[in-house]
Amino acid sequence: MNAESIMPRDPQVQALTAALAAPFEPREVKYKPQMVKNNRCLAMAYIDARLIQDRLDEVLGVENWEDGYKILQDGSVMCRLRVKLGDRWISKTDVGSPSEQPDGGDRLKAAFSDALKRAAVKFGIGRYLYRLPAQWVNYDPVKKQIAEVPQMPAFGIPKKSQQPAATKPAPVPVAAEPRRKRPSLKHRGVRPRSRKWQRPRHRRQNNPSPKHQRKRQRSKHRRPRGCRRTGRNCTVGSASTKRSSWPKRFAPSVNFCRTSRRRA
Repeated sequence: MNAESIMPRDPQVQALTAALAAPFEPREVKYKPQMVKNNRCLAMAYIDARLIQDRLDEVLGVENWEDGYKILQDGSVMCRLRVKLGDRWISKTDVGSPSEQPDGGDRLKAAFSDALKRAAVKFGIGRYLYRLPAQWVNYDPVKKQIAEVPQMPAFGIPKKSQQPAATKPAPVPVAAEPRRKRPSLKHRGVRPRSRKWQRPRHRRQNNPSPKHQRKRQRSKHRRPRGCRRTGRNCTVGSASTKRSSWPKRFAPSVNFCRTSRRRA
């Protein structure tokens, strides 16, 4: 066949077929064991028939596709799927086999679903699932189900999911404002308190606080105490000084000496 005899494809039809053949979300793909060995099984991926119907409604619209079924003598079902691509109606046909379930209605329902899946694959819906590599995963023989979800390759993930999340622009550094100087009392409209009424600060040398006096009384080096009656010097340990040598404000309350006690 010459290249000139091939008609150019309509870009609208190409866009529709590409949308039909797009991969599904990995969470929507299901797996079932195809071969079991001990606690390992060969996982086989499949999709639900309702997922195919949603894809046809989303890409083509409800009014642009239709399906018909015919039950064959051996119990299998033939599905004829017609799809409108552009201005033409295109139909594909395939046969689905019944399942091994004990109920006859369930076996027939599985045959209808299998026929629709096989006919949709001819339009490219879910065809990438047949190209997935074989994966052996863990299997639970008690629950008879796969205990580990197989890993989906890169071509089986939609392009929207592969795109990295949009990074937020880095915040522009803002220059710190200069610290404003606090206005004085005069500028704030507050009248400053007179020095006459200000509370005087305690100075330990000239005017010690009562708390400081108590600390000095409890200190290790005690000063000599004078007699309150006679005014004579009293010895405390080995230190001996006149009472007049100590300032009057440091003189604590003292007891009487031995001489005054004798005279009393």
